[in-house]
Amino acid sequence: MTLSGRVLGPLAALALASSASAAPGVPVPGAPSVAPEVAPAVPGAGPRAPGRSGQWVPGEVVVQRRPALSATGLSRLHARVGAAVVERVPAFDVEVVRLDPGVRVLEAVAAYESAPGVVSAEPNLRRLTLEIPNDPRFPQQWGLRNKGRAHEIADPPPPSASGKGDSDIDANEAWDRELGTQGTVVAVLDSGADLAHPDLDGNLWRNPQEFGGTPGDDDDGNGLVDDINGYDFQDDDADPDDSDPNERGHGTHIAGTIAAEGNNSQGIAGVCRGCRVMVLRFGLTLSEELEALAYARTEGADIINASYGGPSFSLIERKAFSKTGRAGVLSVMAAGNANLDNDLFLARDNVGRSDDFSPLYPASYTLPSILSVAASNHSDRYGYRTGCARGGASRAQCAFTSWGHNSVDLAAPGVDVFSTTTVAEDPRRYTVLNGTSFAAPHVAGVAGLVKSAHPGYSAVEVKNAILRSVDTPKSLKVLHAFPGGSDSGAFTRTSGRLNAARALGARPKPFGRPNDGAIGGAKRIKKAGSGRVRWPADSNDVYKKKLRRSLGYKVVLDGPRQANLDLIIYKPKTKEIWQIDPRCFGASLRVPCENLLRYEASRGGRERTTIRAKGRGVYYFHVSGGLRTRAAYTLKVKRARG
Repeated sequence: MTLSGRVLGPLAALALASSASAAPGVPVPGAPSVAPEVAPAVPGAGPRAPGRSGQWVPGEVVVQRRPALSATGLSRLHARVGAAVVERVPAFDVEVVRLDPGVRVLEAVAAYESAPGVVSAEPNLRRLTLEIPNDPRFPQQWGLRNKGRAHEIADPPPPSASGKGDSDIDANEAWDRELGTQGTVVAVLDSGADLAHPDLDGNLWRNPQEFGGTPGDDDDGNGLVDDINGYDFQDDDADPDDSDPNERGHGTHIAGTIAAEGNNSQGIAGVCRGCRVMVLRFGLTLSEELEALAYARTEGADIINASYGGPSFSLIERKAFSKTGRAGVLSVMAAGNANLDNDLFLARDNVGRSDDFSPLYPASYTLPSILSVAASNHSDRYGYRTGCARGGASRAQCAFTSWGHNSVDLAAPGVDVFSTTTVAEDPRRYTVLNGTSFAAPHVAGVAGLVKSAHPGYSAVEVKNAILRSVDTPKSLKVLHAFPGGSDSGAFTRTSGRLNAARALGARPKPFGRPNDGAIGGAKRIKKAGSGRVRWPADSNDVYKKKLRRSLGYKVVLDGPRQANLDLIIYKPKTKEIWQIDPRCFGASLRVPCENLLRYEASRGGRERTTIRAKGRGVYYFHVSGGLRTRAAYTLKVKRARG
């Protein structure tokens, strides 16, 4: 599907091959072998999955129970479904089960969710790191201090490029006030890190009870042995080393940007060079992610860097990040490399390689403790690969960063980022990479500086200080994402780029106003409402109305015929727009599934449908405009006759 099209079916999760059992969820011995099931691909895409492997772990389901459901009752339920527990994550009331041969994932999910003692059940989704792979070297960190000098780039030729002076985060000015404290801990949920790297080994978090404890013992009683610097939830051991050659040092690169040692006569300096990095390796599955989140929260992390994602909404994942945020942990997320709008439900068909999707999760969850980060370059423009553009291609062809006025908070340096890497990747232990994966750790590092300077700040107050202190160059109000020229507007919440020095002194008061393009800001409608969608700043309007059980309602969206307006109707208890359940894969959008009641998308401005309220409650009516759409509309919701 081209950029001008809209996805007419739910999105599948992007993937990176890996599966494991881990703790602090409790591994369960004697688990059965994986059932021979392949996770489905995007509708209409044939057998090809949209990522590097399946959308979820074959034969596994993540089940979240209600506290009232006893362990015996849950065991009986597992037996009825045909499943055995392989992992437990008590912090989130979650059990991971492996299904008996012949039991399909979506059938098992439906069986679990029909049980009264289950809050939610989902496939064990896979996530994908947000890296644009490249492997050249880079001699200086322009993102921290940019004087407009030439620097090496991630995808030559040419071998180097220069940008615009001061298109950086003013790290030097920030360091005059704060270098970060050892008590501030940034957890990196990723591919691990090179624990022996000479620019990282001195800034690793050390578990105070395990460090210096008895080797082979669980000194702190958390169920994990010798977890000194973090934990490997993929291999279920205490060595979260970034050794997988397929990851190309992804986690090590991120850790270096956040907290590489400074003034040690070698390599680079991290943004929060006095902070400590907690290394949490996981295999990009939902179950392992939950275990890593539980560990970070329990062991005292202040900030989480999450440079991974996928297009499938997960209620369990959202609840986990919400609970982590309420515990005081700020989660900094990469917005994605799809060159798409995370405010909209879109897909691009990339012939011969993985498709691109938006929104991207977990970055797009509307939680107060999540910070979503786009990539900017050395000239304060949105991210595109420097060598690609210098080689004669258009900026649109070379663009990669995703954006979103309501779903992405700010930009940070994410092009030609020079940082630490693994020995296997580069004998010199440093390399240059592109991606929002490498923009996010700049923000996580600044969050560490702010937390160090203001230890009493909550996660939301740290976020507010960062959002209130951005630089707002005019160039970040221009986007070169599509062929045929540029677009102007507000492409992130702040229309700004990270500034470390200003963040240290910024007021932590709330930033922005309630958003009527989200479920939480939905406007009440009696019989009719009217509005206007204006891409990119206001592509979604959401209305809410209490409907009576078993009654029919006629819903009419009326806009210009040539406009690209969609009508989406959600059931009660929906948390987010685009909360599309994986069980909808391959089904017509006229078939109700989970939170989605109806999706009308006819490539025009007029949509009409009739619905029946199966239960009494507040339903949500979502008007969404496509890319470059600006149109007025009226929306009517009234009782149907007969």
